[in-house]
Amino acid sequence: MSCSTTIIEYNYCLKQSDERTFTEIYNLYWKSMYALAAKQLQCEDTAKDCVQEVFVALWKRRDEQHITNLESYLLQSVRFQACKAMRNKQMNRLRCRLAFVSPSHTFSDPALLRDMHAGFYRAISGLPEDQRRIFYMNREEAATYSRIAELLGISVKTVEKKMSLALKALRKQAEMV
Repeated sequence: MSCSTTIIEYNYCLKQSDERTFTEIYNLYWKSMYALAAKQLQCEDTAKDCVQEVFVALWKRRDEQHITNLESYLLQSVRFQACKAMRNKQMNRLRCRLAFVSPSHTFSDPALLRDMHAGFYRAISGLPEDQRRIFYMNREEAATYSRIAELLGISVKTVEKKMSLALKALRKQAEMV
């Protein structure tokens, strides 16, 4: 089946695992998605990875999704991936600082890597229980603030405040290192 460019046909063709349609979507939107990610991240390789992640997710979940605005969906998805990449980069820096290691250091020594992780988790364990739990749910389990609020039966504002306090405490701990 040859699919044209309407969103209904894209959805139908994707659900039918039509690789030509997927390629058409990729060719149509890759450049704008990459430009957005590269502008946000200031790193070409990471931007390419983010775009790739979005397309992989689109293909993997093609049966589950019904997209009403493809361009908006793809651009929002790549924004989310870029934010996730920035957050991961910041967390890696923080982990390194907490473990007395330079962020540019390569970890060929497994003992050094273990020490780095131990220092990071020691700092996290020093947080109050509610902050530690929220931090873990957000950073390690990738739960959104709204999902955390729902699971814990608290407001999103409370989650935001606790997360802000946790990050502030971790930054302060890292500065002391």
